[in-house]
Amino acid sequence: MFGSRKVAPHLSLQRSEIIKDVRKKSLRMSVGGAQPKASLAIRNGELEVVGSGGTYLLKPSTEMHPHISENEHFCMTVARESGLEVAECCLITLEGGEFAFLTKRFDRAKKSKIHLEDFASVLERPAHEKYSRTYCNIVSAAKKHCRDIGLERIRIFRLILLSYVIGNNDLHLKNFSLLDQKSFYRLSPAYDIVCSKRYYPDQQDLALEFEEDYLGSLRSLGYYTSADFLYFSEKIGLRTEQAERFIADIIAFKSKMLEVLTNSFLPPEEQAEIEGIIERQVKKLAT
Repeated sequence: MFGSRKVAPHLSLQRSEIIKDVRKKSLRMSVGGAQPKASLAIRNGELEVVGSGGTYLLKPSTEMHPHISENEHFCMTVARESGLEVAECCLITLEGGEFAFLTKRFDRAKKSKIHLEDFASVLERPAHEKYSRTYCNIVSAAKKHCRDIGLERIRIFRLILLSYVIGNNDLHLKNFSLLDQKSFYRLSPAYDIVCSKRYYPDQQDLALEFEEDYLGSLRSLGYYTSADFLYFSEKIGLRTEQAERFIADIIAFKSKMLEVLTNSFLPPEEQAEIEGIIERQVKKLAT
C-alpha cells in the first residue's frame, strides 16, 4: 500500500458493512449521496473504519456505479503520469474480492490537522451551489490567497484540460482546495478525478463555465475546442505559448492514457467505454 509492505492492502469488510458503518458513524456520502466515504486509520498493521482521527479515506464502488473505484484509480494514475500533483492513492480489496479506492489524506500531519478549504467555501458559496461559479472565479480567488499564482494558474489550467479529455465532467468548486502551509496558502494536490462522463454522458463536458456567459465553440459546435482553452488561458493571464504547449502535450498524451487504461483494473467492457470517451474528447480538443 503506497509502496509499503507494513500494511495489508485488504479490508476484512464487505461493501454493505462499510456503508452501514458510514451511516452509523455519520461519515460522508458522495456522488449525489450514493457513494460512501469512510474514514480509516491503521491499527496494529490493519486498516480499520473509524469515526474520527482517520488518515485515509475509503470509497467503495456502488451498485449504481459498480466499477467507480477502478475508474477513479485509473484517472488519478493518468493525472499523476501527466505530471500533475495528486493525492496518494491505491486500490485495496474487500471481502468478496471487489476493489475499493483508498486515498491518503493530505490535510493530516501526524496527529494534527492541516487547514483545508475548498473553493465553494473560499468563494462563499454553500455546498449545494458548487456549480454556481466559473473557472475564472477560481483563478481569481487563488490569486488573492496563493503565494505563487504563476504556478497555481498552470496547475488549475492543466487540471481542467486533463479533466476535459478524460471525461471528468464533474470538476466543480469543491474539487479545488487551498492547503494552509502556515506562512502561505497553496492549491492542494488534485483529488476526486473520475471519468464521470461514463455515468453522465448527457451532461456538459465541463462542470463549470470558463467565464460567466461565455459559450465560445459551444454555440456553433456544441463542445469546446482548443480555441476555447486558449481564450480561457488569456483571461487568467497564462502566456499563449504555454497554453498551446499544454494543449499539444495533452493531445499527444492520448496514447499514454490508453496504455494506462489497458493496464488498469477496469474490466474490458468498462475500458472500451472509457477509451471511446477519451478518443472523442481528444478529437474535440484538437478541432
